[in-house]
Amino acid sequence: KALPTRPLPVIVVSRILGVPQEDYPKLKTWSGQLTAALDSGDPDELASGIPATEELMAYMAGLIAQRRQAPQNDLISAMLAGSSGDDALSDEELLANCVFLLWAGHETTKNLIGNGVQSLIRNPGELQRLAADPALLEPAVDEFLRYESPIQKIGRWTAEEVTLAGRTIPAGHYVVSLFGAANRDPAQFDDPDRLDVGRREGPSLAFGKGIHHCLGYGLAKLEGEVAFAALLLQLVEQ
Repeated sequence: KALPTRPLPVIVVSRILGVPQEDYPKLKTWSGQLTAALDSGDPDELASGIPATEELMAYMAGLIAQRRQAPQNDLISAMLAGSSGDDALSDEELLANCVFLLWAGHETTKNLIGNGVQSLIRNPGELQRLAADPALLEPAVDEFLRYESPIQKIGRWTAEEVTLAGRTIPAGHYVVSLFGAANRDPAQFDDPDRLDVGRREGPSLAFGKGIHHCLGYGLAKLEGEVAFAALLLQLVEQ
């Protein structure tokens, strides 16, 4: 019996936003095409990613318009209700937030679950260790995030001149941070290339840091724990 983890992230974030169940597959497809275009930069991927983004934005704009007319118990309705006065979100900002929440809330959590399953398959000893001690579930999810980070890199523009490791980066320059490499830093993690489901050496950079720390990290970790608990249950029942 296959574990149905693949649809879980898109189901969760779609329910939060208020997307009808029959539209989950469309959103999942558009999100995947957008991610492929951003990850590879391949011309063919970009060619399919642009229309997918346009379709996703058009869909979300329509859903926002529906909620303006008939609010429901969902996040889009809450954002509309809470957006007024000087702090009101513009239509463009509201649409951008909805698209980003759907995409970021789906793709990264999907990668967490997929990468974690693959890591356990490649490290059967750690799989057996986790199955024997469910109390390790929380640190195990943190370790999956560190060991194979759902996002391997992210870019930032320097607001001012920065000196890093003896090299000066002028203001206004684009810098790519390699999360995957940082999460295998031997100065931060003992034996970093080893999967250790009981590792407790502090957080990785999988969710970013500071003001850019992922706002959905709690939900992502909870989904990961639910998915792996289900996987362990199936292993026990077998």
